[in-house]
Amino acid sequence: MSREPSPQELMESLVGDLQKLGYSCREIAKQSGVAHSTIWRASSGMATHPLWNTYSRLKNFHERAMAGRKP
Repeated sequence: MSREPSPQELMESLVGDLQKLGYSCREIAKQSGVAHSTIWRASSGMATHPLWNTYSRLKNFHERAMAGRKP
C-alpha cells in the first residue's frame, strides 16, 4: 500500500520540476509570488508545513510552466 505524499514532498517535487526546466529559485519565487526563502527551503528539502495559499501559487505557476514547455 502506497502512501500519499506529504505537503512538504509535494512542494519539493514542484520546485524540483521547475528547476529541471531551468528556473532558478529567484525566478520561481518571482513568477509564483511565493517568497524566495520559501522556495529555497523547498529546494533544499527543508520545507515545513507549507500553507495552502503557498502551495496553490506554486502549483499554478508549475502548471503554466509545464504547459509552455516544448515536448
